[in-house]
Amino acid sequence: MKANVLVVAGSVGIAGILNRCHRLVLVDDKGKIAANHYPDEKHPLYSKLGEAREYYFNIYKEKVKVLKGMKLFSYILD
Repeated sequence: MKANVLVVAGSVGIAGILNRCHRLVLVDDKGKIAANHYPDEKHPLYSKLGEAREYYFNIYKEKVKVLKGMKLFSYILD
């Protein structure tokens, strides 16, 4: 359903970690807060992003198989 409403914002960082934003602050050109966004935690996308993040971490903990086409590199630092 397209309602043109922001329900969840997320980010993927340098390490590829998927994070759901718990607060998104929009500022104007003077640095004044123009709007705040808080996620709709009851929206299905919010929980799906949480599941994706959990699965992603479980790959690195070697609790689940690596996805097809993905390579997992492990390094031990002495």
